[in-house]
Amino acid sequence: MAQPNRHLALLRAACREGQLGRLLRSARWEADEVRDEVHSYVLDRLDDPRDRLMVALVAIYALLPGQIVHLRRTDLDRSKGRLRLRRVGRLDHVIYLDAFTLRLATAWELQRHRRWPDSSDPHFFVTRNTAVDDSGPPIGAGVVQHLFQSSNESACQPAAYAWTESSTRRATAPTPSG
Repeated sequence: MAQPNRHLALLRAACREGQLGRLLRSARWEADEVRDEVHSYVLDRLDDPRDRLMVALVAIYALLPGQIVHLRRTDLDRSKGRLRLRRVGRLDHVIYLDAFTLRLATAWELQRHRRWPDSSDPHFFVTRNTAVDDSGPPIGAGVVQHLFQSSNESACQPAAYAWTESSTRRATAPTPSG
């Protein structure tokens, strides 16, 4: 088993070099352990349902900030446990959500409705400014980035970074090859 710091170094180098997707596709992660670490991080460190859901979408499903901010309310189908990602010029992509993420989505929808019951913004995620704007703008990607900057991390590091420093990672990372 490789050292967790070695994995962190590989992930950071891959992010800097724009090779993160390649590394994540070729690494063999123990899914149950990664999922459990994401769950504990989200529940222990974040109070806001919107923030919890955003971190889960980045960490578990590797969504990028640009994808998160453009999600619409109609993209989530809770009864089927699906989230649709709209992709310009391509077919939509459907993500099947786990029970944990569905509970987070439900909590966010309830909070959103309680705070802004008359909001007409079609986007799934809103802030206090966008919720009351009649033109229905999306939130800025900085809202998502801020969640990771508070832990000195970046959302370009989707799969494990926000909690890797303090936890043990059991992944077998491939050796870097140019």
